[in-house]
Amino acid sequence: MSIPYTGKIGLPKLPEEIELSYFKNVIDWLQQQPQVNPNKIVVMGASRNAELSLILASIFPNSISGVIAYAPSSVSWSNTVLPYNSDTIKASWTYNGNDIPYIPMSKLAADDSETIDMLAYWQKGLGKSNAVKKATIKVENIKGSILLFSGMNDKVWPSSTMADMIEKRLKHKDFDYTFENIKYQNAGHLISTNPDSKTGIRTGNIHINGINYKYDFGGNDEGDFKAKQDANIKVFDFLNKL
Repeated sequence: MSIPYTGKIGLPKLPEEIELSYFKNVIDWLQQQPQVNPNKIVVMGASRNAELSLILASIFPNSISGVIAYAPSSVSWSNTVLPYNSDTIKASWTYNGNDIPYIPMSKLAADDSETIDMLAYWQKGLGKSNAVKKATIKVENIKGSILLFSGMNDKVWPSSTMADMIEKRLKHKDFDYTFENIKYQNAGHLISTNPDSKTGIRTGNIHINGINYKYDFGGNDEGDFKAKQDANIKVFDFLNKL
């Protein structure tokens, strides 16, 4: 079940200050459906939605039985990491009207070149040690298995580094459930796309102040394809073990 949370009638226009009760209501509804095992609800997401998935499972541990996260984040980020969001720093996620703690970030800025170094932007945020401590997702609260996938050559954000941060925290907190931190060489940020497709897309576009800039997804075609194929197998193994 794919859950939209912006851009639709009755939903916020921008992905900022998104109230997590919305997702809990969806999960509650899903658990009541006759074809659904209410004890085997899994959330899955990629990139910022991987961040969201881990946060949801940590806040609603009695409703979610597992997490699959592609190119994950170990922390919550402010709304300002997205250039089309408000200029005022806000939480990306809230629960019962309270902010989910986040790393406050300046808006992504460009220099005189035609490209953006996305990786450096996020690494700068992870260098804010006090903010990172507050914004770290409490993954140890999750009551279910966790499966992480990341490309070791991800150029969009440091997903492998953040996956390692999650692993370190889980080990330190004596996590009671199974956990896998799978990292792929020669793979980038796009390992969550169609596992049977070799897209050949190596760069993305981002608009900042009316100007279009390119950024690198990282990895290469073969590395991404092998990662997607392997991850696809591991996802279904994960689900079969629930």
